[in-house]
Amino acid sequence: MTGPWRIVAGREIRVRVTDRAFLLSTLAMTVLLIAFLLIQSLLSGRTSTYDVVTVAPPATEMAKTVADLAPSLDDKVRVNVRTASGDAEAEREVEKGDADAWLVPVADGFRLVAREEVASSLEAVTRDAVRYEVLRRNAASAGTSLESLSAGTTVTTGVLHGDVKERQLGMGLAFVFVVTAASVAQAEAWAGGRCFGGRACY
Repeated sequence: MTGPWRIVAGREIRVRVTDRAFLLSTLAMTVLLIAFLLIQSLLSGRTSTYDVVTVAPPATEMAKTVADLAPSLDDKVRVNVRTASGDAEAEREVEKGDADAWLVPVADGFRLVAREEVASSLEAVTRDAVRYEVLRRNAASAGTSLESLSAGTTVTTGVLHGDVKERQLGMGLAFVFVVTAASVAQAEAWAGGRCFGGRACY
């Protein structure tokens, strides 16, 4: 038999679910989450361009190699190379923000110097490009080629179903659904005169 509490609960659920503040807060949270996911997706597809300043000829030559290889190493990274007349000018350009980094030759290779922090994508393409070029030169000195030395070492990735962006968006929408369902469940709990954990709501 349907008890009086079910009638009261049904009425309270209707009140809660149609409550203006409840609906607006749930809608606002959903819109914010979707906007966050869309912005994140747009930012992940944006191309970043970095200006690298050099002084010494070896650094200039290597920086140009980095600029040439950057698109093939990371299709969202571009590198522009500029030459300063001396260390003081190069440091000043980085300090003022006219250049994103200064490529300096050191005993064991090269160093990227930034004002506060070297961008991770710039660091990655520079490291890979320098390693590639140095190995190529070393291979040539040994009478062989980098292609011969690296034959069979390529590793690629793939997925059986969908792609990464679709999965990320799906996970985000699933999270929105879970949050909305939790809000509705909370409203039902209020309607039944109880909160989660068995505590009374009123």
